Amino acid sequence: MVWQEDIRPLLALINRIRHEPWSLYRANELEDIKLFGYDATAQRLDNVQDELKNTQFVLQKINAGKKPVKSPTYVERPGSKTNTTQQPTSLDDVGSFFAGA
Repeated sequence: MVWQEDIRPLLALINRIRHEPWSLYRANELEDIKLFGYDATAQRLDNVQDELKNTQFVLQKINAGKKPVKSPTYVERPGSKTNTTQQPTSLDDVGSFFAGA
């Protein structure tokens, strides 16, 4: 058997870098350094925290009667951009708002 050079495993590893959660390349490509190390486990933990806060809010709302209840603040996830779009102030601005201008 003659040994032959094969770079396919190396190419497979290089191509995998963009999908690994601990890849700095992935975080830079997605333009958010907070995504470095953010994997499925961290995402599930964020979801659990949000559901606990939501459950507490519902229970407070049920038991508060007519008292106002502060809505929960959810966990900020990396990659989620805040809405910086200004709302239209008049009917004339609505067309440009939906056009993205």
